[in-house]
Amino acid sequence: MTLFVFVAVLTAVVMEPISAMIHRRIGHGMGWVLHRSHHDGPVAGPELNDVIPAVMALFAIAAFATGVMVSGFSILLPVATGVTTYGLVYAVVHDLYIHRRLPLLPKHIAILEPLKAAHLKHHRTGTGHWGILSRLHEPASTTEPGSND
Repeated sequence: MTLFVFVAVLTAVVMEPISAMIHRRIGHGMGWVLHRSHHDGPVAGPELNDVIPAVMALFAIAAFATGVMVSGFSILLPVATGVTTYGLVYAVVHDLYIHRRLPLLPKHIAILEPLKAAHLKHHRTGTGHWGILSRLHEPASTTEPGSND
């Protein structure tokens, strides 16, 4: 396995706990003003919460550009590839499958049903499952959205 592939895969895997932490600490904290739109229910078209993954995409774009243009920073290319891969998988599972923002996938994919159930429970309660692609999550709490506790 080349270093590029190793770093890209490792980065993609590490993005799940990073994404869960961002969701928990920022989305349900100071970023609730943006993330609330996602919990308010389905909307036709973009929601204010879409700003969060757009910002993450800007970080990946900056990493790609730096990795290409700045000598000695080429390690950022596989990092950016891993972040982008995670973002793509996240968008497919979360936006296309769980929330059906575009009805391109079947309504039921057995391997994804536990993730869907955990995420929809999170929407009902505002607690629990902070990640999206794994069953690893913080224990359920009684913390209200927006309190960051």
